[in-house]
Amino acid sequence: MKNTAKSPIKQTLKIFLVIFGVVCTGFVFAYFQHEDLDNRISFSLTGSTGTEITQKDMNGKWMLVYFGFTSCPDICPTQTAKVAQTLRLLDKKHLADKIAPVFISVDYKRDTPKGIESYLQRFDQRLIGLTGNQQQLDQASKSFGTHYELQAAHNAHHGDINVIHSSMTYLVNPFGKIVDQIAFGYDPVFLADHIEKLL
Repeated sequence: MKNTAKSPIKQTLKIFLVIFGVVCTGFVFAYFQHEDLDNRISFSLTGSTGTEITQKDMNGKWMLVYFGFTSCPDICPTQTAKVAQTLRLLDKKHLADKIAPVFISVDYKRDTPKGIESYLQRFDQRLIGLTGNQQQLDQASKSFGTHYELQAAHNAHHGDINVIHSSMTYLVNPFGKIVDQIAFGYDPVFLADHIEKLL
């Protein structure tokens, strides 16, 4: 009788331990996935008001991040227009408020925080403009696995500097991980739909 009485208890205990193990495994996986600092982007740059802005100031939003400079003659304004159009498409889906669109100017010699803000507001007032000194921008670009370069050139489009930078748009989740890199030729409709699926 005693063995019969203990059997259901043992079975219940085994089930509990299995469930507990699965939950713990899932927690540990999620922890390392989201807390692995080696795979998370980080930056400390200057915003339009002159204050320091880091990835932690994005309030847990998804980020659309791209690099450029305000005197860029073609790629940067096209890319900025596409990000702005993506935001307007996300407005229709009631998702735009979950996105922080971030433009990082790598032209530390000429672009000022206020100048970047003025440039971006021509496209959409929600665009967040950041820049910094060379050391800050080196760290930020390295964090994204990209690079930039300012080259002296007398035949440059604007001034005596050619600016080389990535034309990718980086989609970063709220945990600071890059989940996708969108090539320059993307269609904003595609990007808006892609973001909707991820959210």
